[in-house]
Amino acid sequence: VAPGARIILHPLNKRRSTNECGRGEDRGEPEHVSSPEAVSYKELVSSCPTRPTWYTSHWWGASVLDFIACCEQHAKLRSLSDPSYWICAYANRQHSLDEEINVDDLKDTSFYKAMTDAVGVLLILDREAKPFQRMWCA
Repeated sequence: VAPGARIILHPLNKRRSTNECGRGEDRGEPEHVSSPEAVSYKELVSSCPTRPTWYTSHWWGASVLDFIACCEQHAKLRSLSDPSYWICAYANRQHSLDEEINVDDLKDTSFYKAMTDAVGVLLILDREAKPFQRMWCA
């Protein structure tokens, strides 16, 4: 958790679970998470702006390793030497995502900006084609 982060647990969302020692304990579900100093993974590994070559659309229930393999295969099939893939989970600040998506004009979101800056969209499918079951992915 980032410095200054706060997690508020809602008492009605508590569940009984077993910890690693086999003892039962109450665990709450986060009602609100705030982390004013948090950064995206992209900002953590590089402070240089990077224009996305490809905007990726996918379902996060799939394996990250399968996701990476799809990007690698995409680059290989298109003979891309140094592609840049925009991936929402790594490009956005996850602890302040509400500020990113709750806007009056969708053109103000990083999703829209990345999609319009990119050369194309890479739709990554799992075996069940889950992205087609989500209206914002298809």
